[in-house]
Amino acid sequence: VHPLPSQSHSASASLLQASALRGSFPQSHFVAHLMNNASQNDLIFDIGFNMGGDSLNYLSKGYRVVALEADPQLVEAAKNNPLFAKEFQSGRLHLIHAAVAKEGSPATLPFWQFNDPTSEGVWGSIGHPHQQCSAPGACSKVADVPTISCEKLLREHGVLGVN
Repeated sequence: VHPLPSQSHSASASLLQASALRGSFPQSHFVAHLMNNASQNDLIFDIGFNMGGDSLNYLSKGYRVVALEADPQLVEAAKNNPLFAKEFQSGRLHLIHAAVAKEGSPATLPFWQFNDPTSEGVWGSIGHPHQQCSAPGACSKVADVPTISCEKLLREHGVLGVN
């Protein structure tokens, strides 16, 4: 479980700050603007929803959640899961079937699912099969999934009034 944002930073700013520190995109004017001007402290971005455990934790603490999941099977399972029904209906949980990619990436990328029955949980990779998928039949391409950049995600779901 990831730490919740402090009162001094919004969820959007926390996501951007963490992403910038990991080097997933450069500190741009846009990122600096968001970090300085984001005002909502009750929004969490769950990148890699998986089966929804982290999102349920955030929702139980009163946060709103915008979650991304690339695996179409996990997205469908979540939409049919009664644990999430009230949260979807109230608008407190918004689940997007997409993969995060840098600005200018293709509109879709292939999603590969790992097929090892001895592994715990469900996981996959975007773009190319994971290196652990070298054994025949270890991974299969499930679907081409839509992509979304961090900037677009925040414009559409996290920070209002950004040009």
